[in-house]
Amino acid sequence: MLEGFFYWLQATETVVVSCEPNMNRTNNENSVYETKDLSLAAFLYASGKVKLISTRRLPNREIYFLYSPCEVAESLIQQYWNLQAPPIQPKILLGAIRDIKDLIFAG
Repeated sequence: MLEGFFYWLQATETVVVSCEPNMNRTNNENSVYETKDLSLAAFLYASGKVKLISTRRLPNREIYFLYSPCEVAESLIQQYWNLQAPPIQPKILLGAIRDIKDLIFAG
């Protein structure tokens, strides 16, 4: 039952996530994972398994966080939604949330 709930939550979430080609990367790292969700951005940042490579701010002030490598980020997000994410120390996660918020409100 919970599995269906998390699938519904993921499918109805208004978060935009995608892997986009990036011409500035090598063949092994030619795509990025993009999200505007603060919780997902902080989780990825705190995991230490992907690198926050850039942010992109839209004219309506929405900000997107770009992570690489895309495949690792997608795997972490799948684990996140399935409640199988690797453990992260609270201090590291809270620091990541603070850092992501600083990026949001700095511009």
